[in-house]
Amino acid sequence: MNPTPAPVFDKNLDAKEKQDRLTMFLKFLILKKLLSSVKDRRVVIVESLLSPEDVRDAIAKSLFESPSLGTPSILFAPSHLLCTFPFNAKVALVVDVGYNEAVLFPVWETIVMLNNWQAGPLGSARVEQNIQKLLLKLAKIRCYDNSVRQFEERDLELIEKNYILEDICVRFCFATTRERGLKIQLNAIDNSIQIDASPPDVELPFGTEMLILPGYIREAAAEVIFTHGDVDSRSLPQLILDTVVKCPVDLRKVFLKNLLVVGGLARMPGFLARLKSELLWLMANEFSLLDKINDVQFYRYPQDINLELYCSWLGGSMFGSLEILQSRSLSREEWLLKKKVPDWTKIIDDYTIPPHVNIHRDR
Repeated sequence: MNPTPAPVFDKNLDAKEKQDRLTMFLKFLILKKLLSSVKDRRVVIVESLLSPEDVRDAIAKSLFESPSLGTPSILFAPSHLLCTFPFNAKVALVVDVGYNEAVLFPVWETIVMLNNWQAGPLGSARVEQNIQKLLLKLAKIRCYDNSVRQFEERDLELIEKNYILEDICVRFCFATTRERGLKIQLNAIDNSIQIDASPPDVELPFGTEMLILPGYIREAAAEVIFTHGDVDSRSLPQLILDTVVKCPVDLRKVFLKNLLVVGGLARMPGFLARLKSELLWLMANEFSLLDKINDVQFYRYPQDINLELYCSWLGGSMFGSLEILQSRSLSREEWLLKKKVPDWTKIIDDYTIPPHVNIHRDR
């Protein structure tokens, strides 16, 4: 009997149950999957800068206080900073396009500029939602007797069960040119724009039947990432330029020539080319502070190396091999003293605490 999967950080559990579940998960991951021990190894945790403070404390408590784990030290390193290590980049505007959201942080000389970040709900989940919407509107099913019927809502159960939306997004979708993208966006509003020469349809297994995926869906799925909006619905190119505008004047051109896009969508065919064309158009027409900049450049590895998917973990591995790791890490003794993972805000607070002054003078 297979156990039912459950989230590690379940909001419905109390603090003790959350801690026990996290400890169990870490034991399963380290002892059973990695077949290793961390009792004599320093641990590097690749974390999001937007993760809650209690998550860091819970991870540290499990690794430090569990008898079967008991690591000597832990380093919590920002994922955006570690992404720059495999590219040997001292300067980069890191655009992490994850599953649920896109998070942007500029990095200057290995320092993460925490006051200039941006985030928005622009990830693979947004593209998959658009694919589902388009499937209900345009897709068809080829039955076992070779007849064709319309895709219906009852078919969504099989779509979710077999992760077909993710399969479609990864294998068949691409980012089209800006000119065709604008036509697709207008067509989604009033359905009056004719789009010629759509890519070919594809068929993929769908239980005992075949799902006919129109070429229009393959081309239109990623448009939700590039559809420009107001303050509450920014596109990914707008988020990038919003981040650049918040940076000092002398760094703006440098960041636009050192864009590092990571995450699953960064591997989509045509994604970076479309992103570049949108950035150049926005700088020339909507961002007057950047209208003198006419070039955008990206960090790239060869197409057959999927580094964008795991470069933060690779950067963590590279950082873990450095001698400086020990001086940057939180030791077990320091944890047992305060039971708190120090943050940069805590250091600032310590600076503002006045030193003790003895007001009693000898007479």
